[in-house]
Formats: sequence, structure tokens, C-alpha cells
Amino acid sequence: MPFFRRNGDIGLADLKLEEWRLQLVGIGDAASYKQFSNDVTSWMYGTNPSTEESVEVIVDLSKARPIIHEDDSKGEAATTKPMEMPQDTHVGIPGLLLTIEDIKRLPHVEMVTEFKCIEGWSEIVHWGGARFRDFLVAYPPHVSSSDDLRSAKIVTSLPEYIAFQTPDGQYYVGIEREVALHPQTLLAYELNGQPLTSDHGAPLRLVTPLKYGIKQIKQIGRITYMNQRPRDYWYEQGYDYYAGL
Repeated sequence: MPFFRRNGDIGLADLKLEEWRLQLVGIGDAASYKQFSNDVTSWMYGTNPSTEESVEVIVDLSKARPIIHEDDSKGEAATTKPMEMPQDTHVGIPGLLLTIEDIKRLPHVEMVTEFKCIEGWSEIVHWGGARFRDFLVAYPPHVSSSDDLRSAKIVTSLPEYIAFQTPDGQYYVGIEREVALHPQTLLAYELNGQPLTSDHGAPLRLVTPLKYGIKQIKQIGRITYMNQRPRDYWYEQGYDYYAGL
């Protein structure tokens, strides 16, 4: 299997696949889904049974600590860290708690793209996963109109931004809805024909050729639909918020 460079480990944890849950916040008619939870922050890794009804805990976007990194970091790869859950978690957030099987039920796609680091290096990578636009159709955000997400009005009916963060809340990024709708923006769970490893963001990461690697967050723990621009780790360190190609 071709080698893919790996940098950085902040925000990554050695999670058990059966314990992982993706929090989805801002979905329309959330209570109608079997994965609904009236508090998506109630799950603690390693303390609750690993069942389809299990939930995970993630710090609220407004309280996330600015300490993280992604594929584009300075320095060499380090050992994946154990999960360190934040102390000041925000409770009572309704939404969905999805398993990796929920993501894999979406149409599977593969693509080969050039992964570009903001530091100047790039590599050709073979990804597999689900288009984010298919995820949006399956789990549409709350909107004030009755627009069908499959219609020509999809752009105007979606929130302006999608926020992502790791399970411990230490790494966080935001992307624009136009990027989310691009056919090459994936929720990836495969790398070069194999399941993602923990150092490349298992079980789920964001992939898009429209952004540098600092925006392609690994080990997604929460996705939030929102109209205000979400926090972004590297923007807070002085980089361009949009970090596009």
C-alpha cells in the first residue's frame, strides 16, 4: 500500500471503533430519527456499554480549548494519545449520535486526489467514503423553508457553515456550504484501499481537494450545522480562515 505522510497527533485518541459516536447538531426534526438523543454530550468513552444506543461526549464549540493539530503540522509523527476528555462540557444538546455503520450506509465513493499541505508538500492519495452532500441529504439541517435538498435551491436552504471538532474538542475547523456540497468533499473512512488507521483519523475524517490539509480534520467527533462562522484552530493562530487552493 502506498505510504501517506502523517504529521501531528493533537486531538487524536486511540478509540475503539464500537465506542465511537458522531454527534450531529443542528439537524432538522432530530427527534424523528432512531439515533436521536436529547443530550448528545452524555457519552463517556470507555465507561458506557458499546451499543447502537450509546452516545459520546464532546466539548461545546464555544468552549473548545485551542490546542490541536491535523495532518499539516510542524515536526514528525508522534504516538497517538489516549483520550483526555475536557472538564467543562456543555450538556443538554439535542441531536443525533451516529455510528460508522450509519455513515457506511450512504453511497460509497472512491477518489484519487492530491493532498496538499500548507507547508508546501503534497501527495497523491486514494480515498474511500461518503460524499458530504449525500450525508446532508440523509441528515438534512434544520431550515426555515420546505426546500428539498435535492432541488436547485440546495445552496440557499443550507446553513452557511459546517463546524467540525475532534471528540476531545481540541481541534476544530469550519467549512463553507459550497465546499460541503462539492462532489469531491468526503467523509472518508478508507485510505489507499484500507480502513483508516488511528494516526490518519480513524474512524472518520474530512477530505476535500478544495482546502489545505489543516482544514481536513481527522477523527471527527462532532458536526454542527450553523449560520455564523465557527471557530477554526489555525485561523486563531494567524492563518487564513478559508485556507483554500
